[in-house]
Amino acid sequence: MKRVYIILILLVLLTICKKQTTDKTEEKADESALDENVTQYMKNSAWIYANEEDLGKKPNEVKDKKLLNFSNSVIVKNSKKIENKTYYKIQLPDNSEYWTSKDNLAKKFIIINKHDTKCYENPDDTYISKIKLQPGDYGVLQQEGTEDWIKVEFGAYRSIQEDGERKWVGVKWIKDGYTTDITVANQAYYLYLANYNLIQLKDKSTAIKNLKEALEVQGGVETEITPIIKETLTQLESH
Repeated sequence: MKRVYIILILLVLLTICKKQTTDKTEEKADESALDENVTQYMKNSAWIYANEEDLGKKPNEVKDKKLLNFSNSVIVKNSKKIENKTYYKIQLPDNSEYWTSKDNLAKKFIIINKHDTKCYENPDDTYISKIKLQPGDYGVLQQEGTEDWIKVEFGAYRSIQEDGERKWVGVKWIKDGYTTDITVANQAYYLYLANYNLIQLKDKSTAIKNLKEALEVQGGVETEITPIIKETLTQLESH
């Protein structure tokens, strides 16, 4: 009987050791998948924390923090996983370093700049969607595929039929008809907010405010989607 107990204890110890080894391997694999020293961009306004030990806390519980805004660029240095959530250590242009959730960052912004751009449910021509994207539609790059395919999460509303109900586009694959210009992305982000406030919240006044902010990006610089913003603003203000 004593021998059986010893065997059982050894089996338990082996199981624990195996689990710890697996956890460490998965952690290293996650870290090795990270492209270090690459530039990424904030995809929303969010607080970033100076101290690693503050990760997971609410902003009002943290003293050493900084607020970054949409499209602010950072350099990703390394990563850390806490309770199945990944955090990035980032470097700002002044070389100061902070921590933020991976979910707050985007590798690229994808902005449609061609009329009736085709999109797909899968990276194959046979999976074409009935939705056609339009200039100004805003998205965040999710994955780069082969043969120019890219997977994008779109923050846009489009209808399948002309004058039909506009619905959330969501994740789609595209091959062309877009730009990654950061200034255009800033304008498109405000255009997205305007559509969200107008369609989802029925808040016309805030939508108008969003559109005016879009026109003030970088001191009112003109981009390829500026005419769309101006036209949308004129339509809202005239009704």
